[in-house]
Amino acid sequence: DYAELLELGREVGVRPAMEFLGFVDQVNSIPVARDIMERAGDPTATIVIDWFHMVRGDGRDTMFADLRALRAEQIAIVHLDDVPYQKPFPEMSDSDRVYPGDGDIPVDDLFAVLREIGYAGPVSLELFNEELWGQDPYVVTRTGYEKSARWFAG
Repeated sequence: DYAELLELGREVGVRPAMEFLGFVDQVNSIPVARDIMERAGDPTATIVIDWFHMVRGDGRDTMFADLRALRAEQIAIVHLDDVPYQKPFPEMSDSDRVYPGDGDIPVDDLFAVLREIGYAGPVSLELFNEELWGQDPYVVTRTGYEKSARWFAG
């Protein structure tokens, strides 16, 4: 129960965030995560936004409207990633993630919506691609930074 988790978090000094996962049948979109947040009845409830899970789950056709329906303070963090649309969506896995801008997720448009709703919180690069894990961490980090920086300039 997310409400219980939020209360426990307050007791130990952390703020739990709800993350929907594109490959989980019951909780795989922003609307479902919003419903869980609202049913928790706690104004501190937040969700994690992950581009990959938005397109992998049930929300890819409504992701812009779903994102616009959130208030900036309802977003705990944004996981930045991309994925090529080479496989059917239900067959995509975390290991299909690529650097932002190297896939087909409309990252520019999604960041425009974040700016529109006033989100200025944390963003983390999230790449679960084993091919990248095998490379020099400095090179992967540097490349990730260089490919992501355009969304954070000025």
